[in-house]
Amino acid sequence: MTIRGTMARTTILALLLFAAAVVTTAVGAEVQSEVAAGGLSFAANPSIRLDSQDVLITPDRITVIYAVRNEAETAQSIYISFVLPDLEANAVQDGEVGLAAADPMNYVQYATTIDGQPAALRAEQRALALGLDVTGQLGAAGVPLFPLVDALPPALDKLSAERRLDFLERGILKDDGAVVVPAWSLKTTAYWRQSIRPGQTIVIQHSYRPIAGVMPAQLDAAKPIRARACMTPAHDAALAKLSAGGRNQPAIIVVTYGVTASADALGPARRFRLIVETGDPATIVSSCRQGLKQTGPMQLDWSTTDYTLDEDLVFAFAR
Repeated sequence: MTIRGTMARTTILALLLFAAAVVTTAVGAEVQSEVAAGGLSFAANPSIRLDSQDVLITPDRITVIYAVRNEAETAQSIYISFVLPDLEANAVQDGEVGLAAADPMNYVQYATTIDGQPAALRAEQRALALGLDVTGQLGAAGVPLFPLVDALPPALDKLSAERRLDFLERGILKDDGAVVVPAWSLKTTAYWRQSIRPGQTIVIQHSYRPIAGVMPAQLDAAKPIRARACMTPAHDAALAKLSAGGRNQPAIIVVTYGVTASADALGPARRFRLIVETGDPATIVSSCRQGLKQTGPMQLDWSTTDYTLDEDLVFAFAR
């Protein structure tokens, strides 16, 4: 079974009015753009199967737990990777994209364990401009790849006129009319080689902070995500009540759990579970994921068997 069979036009609405205070955001809150990420990517191996996959979505963190089994009579090894969200250097510099951390190699604060022990991940990073790899050109010029490091502005200022022109021609930089700004895209991948003994099942837990979209929750501001998160007039009515109940306008936080390129590399998950936690009983949740059922004041749940995720899961949290 795939998500296309169940990703319907229906919605979920979790508006739980308890005594807890509503978390609100000022009307003038800055709008930030969302950058989607997914889970882990696995190299294909017919002897290794995905016994289960549990995905926990919150506005602040995504956690995925995999039970991976080696069904062969010999030890098997595969590479496993996590592709961090791509960054547009200029958008990050301008504050249009909010990062969880200023760590150049781990700006989403990912953490990975194998059977409870930290995984030894390596990482590689590339800069692209016009679809071409320009990592070497930036390195040769002494320009850092990560857009938030303090060394970036002085490194750009020190570029010779000839190199600056070359970078403009290549699309590495762009002239916005006032200053020259970075125009490359940053791609970061963390990975490791995993060995699994014959008949062994390992449990991999991977979590990270999503680069969420944030916007004031006025109805006009919510329109761009209406289709993506299947928002309905019922959600609008709930938002209006939430706005009236607080001194400030609430914010909408958009989080996407994306499909990875190798989602079916180990076959469908024999058991798949999706959990959505709001963190606040007054939070409104909207999603196109049909079948989510409320299992607690702040939790929604959906599970199935023999399942491969093949469409992004988009969630809009309003609080």
